Amino acid sequence: MPEGIAVSHNPSTLQSDHLVTSGNGWGSFQLLGEGKPGKTIIQQDRLRVIENWMDGTLFLLCDGHANGGDLAAQLVIDQFPDLLLSHDFIHQRFVATERACVAMDRVIEEQTDGGTTLALVHITQRDIFVVNLGDTRVSTLELQRLRSCTRDHRVASLFPEDELKIRRRGGLFIQSGKQRFLASLDLRSGIAITHTLGDRRYGRGASTFPTIVAYSWEGMTDATHLILWVDGVWETFEEAIITTSLLRYWIRSQTSVRESTQELSQQLVRCCPGDNASAIVIDLDHFRPPDW
Repeated sequence: MPEGIAVSHNPSTLQSDHLVTSGNGWGSFQLLGEGKPGKTIIQQDRLRVIENWMDGTLFLLCDGHANGGDLAAQLVIDQFPDLLLSHDFIHQRFVATERACVAMDRVIEEQTDGGTTLALVHITQRDIFVVNLGDTRVSTLELQRLRSCTRDHRVASLFPEDELKIRRRGGLFIQSGKQRFLASLDLRSGIAITHTLGDRRYGRGASTFPTIVAYSWEGMTDATHLILWVDGVWETFEEAIITTSLLRYWIRSQTSVRESTQELSQQLVRCCPGDNASAIVIDLDHFRPPDW
């Protein structure tokens, strides 16, 4: 691959119920969930990897939801990188990302009622820049543990002060059984997340403000892999009581990151996920600066 020329990998355009792809130092999979009896499920997850993007590699993973969620997720992976650059990502990463989220939200709301989560990672020799909206996670696989780099923006894990902010913006909540949801403006539907792109049916209740953290390489000395995964993956593994030791074995016992990704997806199939399941597995040693 010529140095300095951006190369985009967009496997979401390939129609497959179980798709595994890979590139320089990373692998990904997309798996169509089983869905509920009598209900047809469509693939609303989208992912994209751009190598040689702003002196590094850019990873994006989206989990669309509701009617039009697939379009919302597609719009993000198609347009969000350019929106970052248009808001001067080179010189002000945090501000540019926040502004790009606002702009992306408007683009989606002009075209669909659907919405999407977002997990983004930009890896350079300087650091690892992590962004998330919703409950699509970014985690590090370390020698002794699995550590979350992101915060789940879910109604179930709301802090009281965050719920107050939502109510002040005009957001409402509805109860269904033991679960609470952020309510649509007509109170006829709800979502389990509080931060999202799109979802115009929820007015200003749903926030477009992302969680952003830049991790130094110094703080990643014990980390071997980075995983971006939608809730259809991490929640399925949690419900199946899959331990960190097993995850570490599946990933680290393979000879390449593509084989690690393949093994992870095959183990997930055995757990019979009901929801769509997509993930990106990153071999940090491939990107790690020589000094670290």
